[in-house]
Amino acid sequence: MTSESLQRLNDAVIGCIDVGRDEGWFVLDLRSGCSSYGVRAEDYRESLGTYLRADRLCVIGIEAAGFLPRERDYKHLSRARVGETDFGQSRPWSVHAGKAATWRALPLVPALLRDLRQFVPSETLGHLDFARASCQLIRLLLFEAFVTRAPRGQTAPLVPDCVSNACAHVWDAAIAVLRLRSQLVDAQIVSAIRDEVSVSFFGAALLATGWSTESTLASYPVHVVRDFKPARGAPFGG
Repeated sequence: MTSESLQRLNDAVIGCIDVGRDEGWFVLDLRSGCSSYGVRAEDYRESLGTYLRADRLCVIGIEAAGFLPRERDYKHLSRARVGETDFGQSRPWSVHAGKAATWRALPLVPALLRDLRQFVPSETLGHLDFARASCQLIRLLLFEAFVTRAPRGQTAPLVPDCVSNACAHVWDAAIAVLRLRSQLVDAQIVSAIRDEVSVSFFGAALLATGWSTESTLASYPVHVVRDFKPARGAPFGG
């Protein structure tokens, strides 16, 4: 990744929405340190729209599977992706919380991207590759958050006070944002799940909503952020 891409990413707005039967979102402006949160997808859209109108780069996450793994064995089409296993226990995208988030995200992500498109000029682009951030036409980058039930005891010191008593969905969204912020600060932008991509749901959604005409996005890798593990213990907004 070039220094230009990294510099622009560290001046971006990072947001994440945790979806399922309920929702919760968190947005952080890396330039000012200001943050906001809520529990309605419509408010998440409006918060991001404010920054897009101001010509800011927005890096937005969705707590749902952004891509399906490539599996050649029909008996294992729903297997866990590489990186979805914790201490020998599998947490695949296809069961339990992952399934609930996926069915909610299927209609939500295209609707959100469609609405965000109205806040930017027609030539504006969206992508999945953070290394493309140096391109000034790119104003939207997507990532997948995989932080369900993030431990509050470990992460509480790094979460802003305003979120400390919020619902679990807001908390998880905040943890995903802070985890990505940590990666940017340390210049260690490595996806937590690296697997062969069969279909990139997020990439297809970008294509369907006019954010790109790059057909390879339909099978493009998605950056995945996992539970927060502070590398330096930097305070929130610091």
